[in-house]
Amino acid sequence: MRIIFLIISALLVFKFLEVKIIRVDLPFFDPLLKIEIISLLFTAFAIVGIVNAINIIDGFNGLASMVSIMIFMAIAFVAYKLGDYEITSICVIASFSLLGFFLLNYPFGLVFLGDGGAYFTGFLIGICSILLVKKHPQVSAWFVFMVNLYPIYETLFSIYRKKFLRKRQAMSPDGLHLHMIIYKIFIKRFLNLYAPDVRNPLTSVFLWIINAFAIVPALLFWDNTKILIVCCIFFCIFYTYLYWKILKLRLRE
Repeated sequence: MRIIFLIISALLVFKFLEVKIIRVDLPFFDPLLKIEIISLLFTAFAIVGIVNAINIIDGFNGLASMVSIMIFMAIAFVAYKLGDYEITSICVIASFSLLGFFLLNYPFGLVFLGDGGAYFTGFLIGICSILLVKKHPQVSAWFVFMVNLYPIYETLFSIYRKKFLRKRQAMSPDGLHLHMIIYKIFIKRFLNLYAPDVRNPLTSVFLWIINAFAIVPALLFWDNTKILIVCCIFFCIFYTYLYWKILKLRLRE
């Protein structure tokens, strides 16, 4: 039921706010996006995807909120450079709103985003990402993909892992997301930290650093599609290597 409402929301912003994906900077795919129905379907898919991606990483205190702040500020930085004060204002307001929440959520978890908060945050990220690329042809479409790459790849990798490796339903919950194995294996056993009130916020710090590996190159090369594609590939390789490396720590015991 939730995904139906997410799709409806995406269709509404496509229709009434002109939030639509018109290019992805791939020559074989961009002509297809000129067809209205394909652009509509791809836009809905992208928005629903990032909404669910933010919700998936909302597992530890400060994780989803700080990752989202980093994404919003990266988009705001490029929008400001281009003189787009509308997108800049939306992203800065969203960032400071999340910062207020973050101060209560991190490190002790006095309040939580919940599904509603994560969905709204992801929805706004999706809209700002799409509008930036749509309004400014000098911005590579891969810039917004790169700044969102950590939650996106977390979701795609989880679907692959569950569907093809564990033979389970792709959207079924499990405890083997990267943030979960860092919490359960790396911090608890490798760093020898067992207190949950320490492990929980420390897990988020590790993931913020990983997210920065996507944010920083995106900011440096926001208008260079070729370099951004290479950076995306390297990030995915790094993420996958790190995931299996940490998981092997448990298998060795």
